[in-house]
Amino acid sequence: MDMGKLMEKIIPGYDYRVKKNRLNSDRAVRDKLSRELKKSYNTLKEVSDLAYKDGRREVVEHIKDILNTLDLFRNEIDNASF
Repeated sequence: MDMGKLMEKIIPGYDYRVKKNRLNSDRAVRDKLSRELKKSYNTLKEVSDLAYKDGRREVVEHIKDILNTLDLFRNEIDNASF
């Protein structure tokens, strides 16, 4: 399977073959990436909460750094111009 077909399968609305569809494809990729980053953020937040309850403060601090990075990256994606 070529990369284009794989992207079409993973990302609804992806179609880079036709020039006029590229803007919509870019938007679809960004939307998909943003959703996946949000899922990762939420999962790590749950892990952080469990670590906090378990008294693992060093784990919480490391996860906090990752959460901040994910949040910044997601904001850049969500606010990028098309």
